[in-house]
Amino acid sequence: MALDVGLISAAIFAAVFWWLSAAVPLPAPKAYFDQAPDNDPFFEAIKESARLSGVAARLAAISAGLAAIASWVRRHNEWPPPRYRRLMEWITGYRAPP
Repeated sequence: MALDVGLISAAIFAAVFWWLSAAVPLPAPKAYFDQAPDNDPFFEAIKESARLSGVAARLAAISAGLAAIASWVRRHNEWPPPRYRRLMEWITGYRAPP
């Protein structure tokens, strides 16, 4: 359950950060004679967009990692363990499908 919450939240935040990186308003580029100064608004907007894309990529990697871990746990972790299955069926009255 906690893995699912982490997975979903990381995926949502990744989507939000990618949207923010695409939504950064780009000012009109200006022509300079030699090279653009470091404080050029267009260059600053491109750097901010790249930073937000990097954050989104990290969050997407975390989301994919959590999905892989959750899949492995679901495959290898059977609950209740077979030795307690009858006891759990007796307590809850629910018979799990085989």
